[in-house]
Amino acid sequence: MTDEELRKDVFAWYGSVAYAVQCFEVELVILILAHERLVRPNSTPDQLDHLDNVLSRRTLGQLLSELKDRLTVHPDFESLLDEYLAERNYIAHRFFFENSAELLTPKGCSRLIEELR
Repeated sequence: MTDEELRKDVFAWYGSVAYAVQCFEVELVILILAHERLVRPNSTPDQLDHLDNVLSRRTLGQLLSELKDRLTVHPDFESLLDEYLAERNYIAHRFFFENSAELLTPKGCSRLIEELR
């Protein structure tokens, strides 16, 4: 595999991770919407659509805060959610900056792929 192909694999794995994070964010929105429906069974579709639109613009950290405000979260699960947030922020904001030199070598690309897996 050429260096360029390895770099493309890093980007493909990065895209896969970004997709998984986005799926997690969507699941949190669905969970919050389901909770809203349970505590306010008379909510109209327009009200739920509005809440969906508001939630869909929030960051993962904001969604997790919203979840914790609405539900009692077990401390172990809360720690796990905090770890997810830290990992997401690393991936979104620092992954390429901190690992830019790794993209220059096949060994570095292989290491990045393993990290993203």
